[in-house]
Amino acid sequence: MSVTLSDLVLLRSCGVAIDDDLMRKASAYENKHRDFAPCRGCCAVTGSLHTQDCPHGSILLEPDWYERIQRREHNSFNPDFFSRN
Repeated sequence: MSVTLSDLVLLRSCGVAIDDDLMRKASAYENKHRDFAPCRGCCAVTGSLHTQDCPHGSILLEPDWYERIQRREHNSFNPDFFSRN
């Protein structure tokens, strides 16, 4: 069973605790390089994982992944975010 980032966001928003095993599974799924060519950021080949510092890696590699997603969603719906004032 594959656990995706969307699954984790839903669980976390419902207050469900995410254990280490579930987090590991989701991180492995989300961080997998799926292109045929090697990654331009970390040289990961098809099926391998991006490195921690790769710009193409999953946001799940960040300890504050949920908070970053929340900020991004808040800012995308906040008209003041796009204002120059």
